[in-house]
Amino acid sequence: MMRVDDLQFSYPCGRQILRHISFQAESGSFVAILGNNGAGKSTLLKCLDQILRPQGGSVRLDDTELLSLSMGELARQVAFVAQNAAGARLTVYDTLLLGRKPYIKWGISQTDRRIVDDTLRRMGLEEFAMRYLHQLSGGEQQKVLLGRALVQQPRLLLLDEPT
Repeated sequence: MMRVDDLQFSYPCGRQILRHISFQAESGSFVAILGNNGAGKSTLLKCLDQILRPQGGSVRLDDTELLSLSMGELARQVAFVAQNAAGARLTVYDTLLLGRKPYIKWGISQTDRRIVDDTLRRMGLEEFAMRYLHQLSGGEQQKVLLGRALVQQPRLLLLDEPT
């Protein structure tokens, strides 16, 4: 179960975006956050994944306080899919392989390659494997970014503008 208690966030300009946000979500459930543009939906997701550091509150996944984890430990627990693809010049295969980074110690293992290959196949991305991400349509790029998140094998998947 994920539990968010009294989460608060303000940007450096002093504008408070999140005030006393609390909710919980059971394992295996889907939660949608709805609101107007600029309401703080993306900010909330970024706080849950430590892209932004909240000024107060806690985020727990079962018995683990996510806000106290190192970035490597957090990446083994949580995957975030942003609204837009980054501009890196990587192939689809390499983009998915980046999702294995939290598990790679000295080199890429056969397990890492098998997980990427399985994800390419399950998502119907095999024909795109050697194409560059920037050569794909916006929807195809989003599918690749979702694949990258899935190869992380996270316990929590955060999707910003998934539709």
